[in-house]
Amino acid sequence: MEDKKTNRSQETKPDKLSEKVQANTMERRADELFRNQKLFSIESLALIISAIAIIVSLFANQLAKESNKLSIQANELANEANDIYKEELTLTHRPYLWVENFAYLNEDNLSVNEIGTVVFIVINSPAKIISSEMTYEVINGKEEIEIVRFNPQNGVLYPSEKTQYTSFIGAKERAKLLNYIKNGFEAYRTCYVEYQMLSSDKKFFYKAKWRFNKNNYHWELSEVPEAS
Repeated sequence: MEDKKTNRSQETKPDKLSEKVQANTMERRADELFRNQKLFSIESLALIISAIAIIVSLFANQLAKESNKLSIQANELANEANDIYKEELTLTHRPYLWVENFAYLNEDNLSVNEIGTVVFIVINSPAKIISSEMTYEVINGKEEIEIVRFNPQNGVLYPSEKTQYTSFIGAKERAKLLNYIKNGFEAYRTCYVEYQMLSSDKKFFYKAKWRFNKNNYHWELSEVPEAS
């Protein structure tokens, strides 16, 4: 009888020990699982933060590019507006120069054109003459004869209703020109003037050609004038 009790007692002790070992094992596994989950959570959070940082960086970079494009476009528009303003300012303030026939009133109060004289007209602002050339020539078929070539103007011409800037040929050249006209030659007059503003180096020009009409004793444009 006693031997049986002893055996049962011995059989019970290992079972309790085994349970204790199993409990410790489960506790360790639970602890490891918790640590793994915690580690996974930290790593996941780090990855999420990194991903957000990359997205924010890409967005910021794209935003910077778009902002740079807008800045460049705004700068281009500003430059274009400035160029337009300068052009308009030039057009409204630049000098305009051209040449017209010179005429006077005779004793009968009739307008008479002077064949060897022209008048230079200037408006808006003073024109500084860079170069000028006036040519009178006569043509009869293939025969071309230059009567005179000279510089009609220089210096600065100011816009004024009270001042006339005239240019004329000498008496000898005038008589020679009239003589050729009476003998059947066609007379032509050509003028070229290059000028600029006083406050700018930008150059302008005026070029025109006239043919003398014997019937009305008047110089008439033979070509459309060129100007800038």
